[in-house]
Amino acid sequence: MVTGINNESTNSSISIFPNPFSEFTTIQIGKDIKLANAEMHIYDMLGKEVKLISKINSNEIKIDSKGLSEGMYLYKFINDGETIASGKLFIK
Repeated sequence: MVTGINNESTNSSISIFPNPFSEFTTIQIGKDIKLANAEMHIYDMLGKEVKLISKINSNEIKIDSKGLSEGMYLYKFINDGETIASGKLFIK
């Protein structure tokens, strides 16, 4: 379960645009972070994991809202077993 998430990403080298989004959003991870099979976990407000994107090796990914309803979600990026960023996503 994810707790203690601030409104902004915990890492300034992560940007998400647009946020809020309806169909797709783009996540850019700073070039200074080398990704090796990273994962993005997305949780609903009850802490239940609702989406997992694995094997992320690119510093830019596009995610869709397919299967997710309108509302606020928490996300966490894990790279090499370490959380590198966390924050909020909004689907409108």
